[in-house]
Amino acid sequence: MGFSADNLAPFVTQFNNAGHCFVGYSGGLDSHVLLHALRRVLAKDAITAVHINHQLSPHADQWVAHCNEVCGALGIALITETVTVVNGEGGLEEAARDARYRIFESLLGRADLLLLAHHQDDQAETVLYRLLRGAGPAGLAGIPQRRPLGKGWLLRPLLGTSRNALREYAEAESLQWIEDESNAELQFDRNFIRHQVLPAIADRWPDYGSRLAHSAARCREAGDLLGELAEQDLRVLDEKPERIGVSVDMSGLLKLDRLRRANLLRFWIAASR
Repeated sequence: MGFSADNLAPFVTQFNNAGHCFVGYSGGLDSHVLLHALRRVLAKDAITAVHINHQLSPHADQWVAHCNEVCGALGIALITETVTVVNGEGGLEEAARDARYRIFESLLGRADLLLLAHHQDDQAETVLYRLLRGAGPAGLAGIPQRRPLGKGWLLRPLLGTSRNALREYAEAESLQWIEDESNAELQFDRNFIRHQVLPAIADRWPDYGSRLAHSAARCREAGDLLGELAEQDLRVLDEKPERIGVSVDMSGLLKLDRLRRANLLRFWIAASR
């Protein structure tokens, strides 16, 4: 299935109801397609592109110039933020993501939207990556299409669209985009999945993207049900604040069977973060 600006029609009400629409714009293929298509359904004053310079590539300054040129041609305002990424326990990718999201969160006012260009292939990579890390239903639910972020909301309107469809749109529209050289480095797990694992899967199951998206949706439903069960259990365990943290009734907790108790504890710990 191809992609056009018409694919954004289901989201136009959300766009129009937002205080403002910010677009995470790396200058790469996916975010360029999102920005270009969005301009066809929204007035230019309703959109602001946001480019994060992570200073990790020798071409970073050229990417900033490219983003300025594209946004100027589209008549869209551009915010450029430079961050310093410190490699931590979670690795460079996670550190860059954390730095990026801190900027995004700081920009959003109440009811604002941040639009990101994650697509169906990103969802497939995420589900496989988390599966190989031993994730449960919550992790295997993959990337949510919409979630709160700061004072506003994060929305991914391309999540049901394949990478190939986005490339076809970009080529048909003669778009120019950045190719980040780090996307080819196989020491990064996601790149290995993208370049080595998914092509082999695609040879056998060409519709793997929709299959994995379907599985992610079922896992999301299962995770939601487990969360509701944990909330019900927590309500009867007399949760109360203590001098340091909170407590629950241990006798009631121990009456739950092992699986239900483990589910409650996972939920409780996650909610306390």
